[in-house]
Amino acid sequence: MKKIVSIEKQELSAEKVELAIADDIQRVTNALNSQISIDDRVTKESVKFYSDLVNKIPKAKEQIKTNRSVVKATDSKINIAENTLKEAKRAADDLGVNPKSIDGYNELEQLIDRVQKSQKNVDEISDRLQRLF
Repeated sequence: MKKIVSIEKQELSAEKVELAIADDIQRVTNALNSQISIDDRVTKESVKFYSDLVNKIPKAKEQIKTNRSVVKATDSKINIAENTLKEAKRAADDLGVNPKSIDGYNELEQLIDRVQKSQKNVDEISDRLQRLF
């Protein structure tokens, strides 16, 4: 009788181990299936980012060229404006008047300052774009 009880205990222990292992297998299987879903979502998002970037790189490089041209054109316009202010100051000095009393003089000074700041912004963003490549 002891032998039968011992065999039954062994069989019950084996069944418990099998059930525990089956539970572990199911839990790990569920975790991996969930991970596949996460990986698929992340891969899809990454592929979209990659595709968007690849499509934008040539456009960004072209924008850098455009920005550099704008900066050069702005330099020319600023030089003309500064020379105009110098001529106005010279003329005012010759006449013995304050150059700031000339219509538009103050506005042109302020505008030169604003354009220089704007030009600096265009130049800085171009440099930042360029560093990406």
